[in-house]
Amino acid sequence: TSELGVENAARYELMIFHVRVHAGPWAGGHFRLQVDLRNKDYPFEPPSCQFLTRIWHPNVKESGGICHSYLRLPGSANPG
Repeated sequence: TSELGVENAARYELMIFHVRVHAGPWAGGHFRLQVDLRNKDYPFEPPSCQFLTRIWHPNVKESGGICHSYLRLPGSANPG
């Protein structure tokens, strides 16, 4: 679980989250995640998200890009 305590989050266009994991396989890890909302069609198109910290996960590309259906447009040829 996570909690985001940001007032007026809608005013931000580029956010970098520093995440510290307390349980699970990545317990004790510190990760940076970038969420880019500068897409002119946001919120009608998903944001661009990527890990800035290197991590191995089946849904994370070597470049840090996240491959997940929530971050793709419906009907996309690359479902994630």
